[in-house]
This record gives sequence, C-alpha cells and structure tokens, in this order.
Amino acid sequence: RRYVSDPRVTPVLLRALSSDEPIIRAVAAPALGLQPSNVAAAQPFLEEALADERRTVRLGAVFSLLSVGVRRLDGELGERFERAKRDYVIRAATSPDHAPTQLELAMFRLQNRDLAFAAQAFEASLHLDPDQPDSVYFRALARLGQGREKEAREFLEDVGPKSPFHESAQALLKTLKRQE
Repeated sequence: RRYVSDPRVTPVLLRALSSDEPIIRAVAAPALGLQPSNVAAAQPFLEEALADERRTVRLGAVFSLLSVGVRRLDGELGERFERAKRDYVIRAATSPDHAPTQLELAMFRLQNRDLAFAAQAFEASLHLDPDQPDSVYFRALARLGQGREKEAREFLEDVGPKSPFHESAQALLKTLKRQE
C-alpha cells in the first residue's frame, strides 16, 4: 500500500495475480485496486480472477474492481462478479464482532453504492471500535449519498483534526454550506 504511485508496482502485481501459488494471488488481487492509474491494464486480469479456484482471490478481485469504479459486468462475467459480491458480504457476516472486518464490509458496500447498508456497517464498526477516523468520515459520505444531509453534516463535524480525512471533511462542509 505504500507504493501506490510507483509505476513499477502494477506490472509486478499483474504477474503475481498469475502465480501458481494461491497466497500470492490472494495478496495481489486486492492490492490491484489500490492502483487507480492503471485501471485499464488491471481490469482484464481482475475479471479473470473472478473465476479463480480460491474464494479469497475472487473476493480480492471483486473488491479491487469496485475500488476502481467497476459497478457492473455483462454475461457470465457479470454472474461471477455478482456471486463474488455476495460471497464478500457472507464472509464479512461471519465476523460481526471484528471492527476491521466491519470497516472493510462498509467500504465494500459504499463502493457498491449500497448506501444504507454501508452506513449501518460503518456504525457497527464504530460501535466495536470508536477510534476509527475512516469510519466516521465514510459514514458521513454514505449518509450524504442517501440524501440525509443533516446527519452527514453532523458526522463530518465529528471528523477530528488528527484524522487523515479532516481536511476533506472540512472542505465538504464548506461546499455544503455554500449550497444552502
């Protein structure tokens, strides 16, 4: 994750996604979603990974595809995509008391535009571990996407100065105030 902007990373991850070793593919699949500048190069490999024999690779691939903006695929590929999305949600449901898993589920739901479920998962994550600035900020985005602006504003105001999203939250609050 530290090397997101390094142009040498994507080709290495693409090769890793073709590895004979499942653990290497399982690490490469979700990491490709962190390489937004190379979406066109990564998408065919991620789509192929939706048919991987290992569920963990398929889950990483679907998360990456959503991360880079893919919302729908057609035909058999679309069926694999939807099946992997369902598997992702089912896997997360097995750990309702694990804050990081609930945060991942919330991000997944947000990227999939399931805003009500995303907000619920962010709230569950915060209930389990209140010290998660990501959850506070992204819960606000989910509420804003639902048209629940008043709640979103309150949540944005809760994004503390130590949060990596503080500046973004403040900028969004200013934008919302200008739109009044």
